[in-house]
Amino acid sequence: MDEDGKLPTLSIIDLRNFISKRSEINPSFFSFTEGLIDQMLQARRIGNARVYKNVLGALKTYRNDNDLRFERNQLPLLKSYEAYFLGQGFHINGLSFNMRTLRSIYNRALKEGIIDQSLYPFRQYRIQKRSHC
Repeated sequence: MDEDGKLPTLSIIDLRNFISKRSEINPSFFSFTEGLIDQMLQARRIGNARVYKNVLGALKTYRNDNDLRFERNQLPLLKSYEAYFLGQGFHINGLSFNMRTLRSIYNRALKEGIIDQSLYPFRQYRIQKRSHC
């Protein structure tokens, strides 16, 4: 970073994020999400942490605790999870809620440089919703 001339322009937070990313190269989806939950709890965003924890738990149940990798295309997984979720008798709005949370996790990973834009599954996957009318 010093050779590239980027070091003097980094804030302390950016430098910390760079170092922490280097120490945990390509975190798994589950560990990344658990880290987000921990950050939310530390920031006293209890409601958000609970939502993320519930969605992560549902995904873990669906996957039989088999973790996901960000470096793989997860579009087929999203479609499969959708079919599973609705097949369990849940409603489309519940699915929409879960998928918006998953999209938020992917957006954060994208922002932090953990996932490449080419592997972002929500470019192709459209979250369904049903109006209350």
